[in-house]
Amino acid sequence: MTGKIIKSEDLDATLIFVNFWATWCRPCLQEMPSIENARKVLEKDNIAFVAISEETEERIRQFVTRYDYNFLYTRFPGSLEELDIHSVPTTYILNSRGEILYTHVGAKFWDTEENLTLIRSFLSGTSR
Repeated sequence: MTGKIIKSEDLDATLIFVNFWATWCRPCLQEMPSIENARKVLEKDNIAFVAISEETEERIRQFVTRYDYNFLYTRFPGSLEELDIHSVPTTYILNSRGEILYTHVGAKFWDTEENLTLIRSFLSGTSR
């Protein structure tokens, strides 16, 4: 949101949970509480939670002040289609080198035991 480019190595995290979303996207808004719950459960596991939108900085800031989610919010200055993202929400789990380990298109309840186990599997190297 400051105009600085964020690189995976800047986050100093073992895993990076990246969620592409929009303020107008109902499924995005429905899954956000579960992402926040997952973040809280996994907060000692060195996972960065990043929420990326192509919307204006003003709209993102309005959202941030309205909801108490502790994500790193960032704005992609172009169209998400430039990143080959054609639907939101879209979530990626990356390793510390920025390599994609997992992709999910659509909303998901990230705080279920099954999905927490999935995320943890990438920490231990036992991922599918």
